This record gives sequence, structure tokens and C-alpha cells, in this order.
Amino acid sequence: MYRLETMSIQWGAQLSRKSMADWIRLVSDWVEPIYKLMLCELLAGHYLQCDELR
Repeated sequence: MYRLETMSIQWGAQLSRKSMADWIRLVSDWVEPIYKLMLCELLAGHYLQCDELR
């Protein structure tokens, strides 16, 4: 968010990190039901494939 804050100043519309953090929190609340539904669908399937980076 620091970089976005700095870039927003260059764009002429300064956005504070506090405002951006508040937006992220708000959006995370909105999409949580979608995330939970997707997780349930994923775990209910017969096959699960994932990659792990170490």
C-alpha cells in the first residue's frame, strides 16, 4: 500500500494507506461468503490438486 500511496500522489489523487486498508477490510467482508462457498465446493469434490512452493 505504501507504493500505491506514493503512486497516487503522482496521479494527482492522493489515497492514504488507512483508506486503502479500510477498503480491503470492507471488500474482504463482502467476499467472505463467496470464499466459504468455494471452499465447501472444493472440499466436497472427489479430487483435489494443489501446488506448494517452499
